[in-house]
Amino acid sequence: EDKCVKMCEAGSFSTNGLESPAECSKCGQGAYQPKRGMLSCDSCPNGKNTHSPGAVYANECVSICGDGRRASDEGCDDANTYPGDGCDHDCKIEASAQCSPNNVGSA
Repeated sequence: EDKCVKMCEAGSFSTNGLESPAECSKCGQGAYQPKRGMLSCDSCPNGKNTHSPGAVYANECVSICGDGRRASDEGCDDANTYPGDGCDHDCKIEASAQCSPNNVGSA
């Protein structure tokens, strides 16, 4: 009987780092894991995100305009890429932007 248990691959994790008894899950969007056999994934820094689940390396964490996570290189990120709402399609504050009553700042 084979008693060997496979470790979770990089980009995934489980409660014990192994494929058994728990199943390995891919790291969610906004997280990565470069090592095998891990119990959790690392979060992307500074509002960055990943394009898809299962990221392996930190360099897969990028600014994605419209994801609702303001990265350090974005002036704004309102979770969409529609113009005319204060934050344009490139996540830059629009010149005509006005703060809503519950927000402070300037355009």
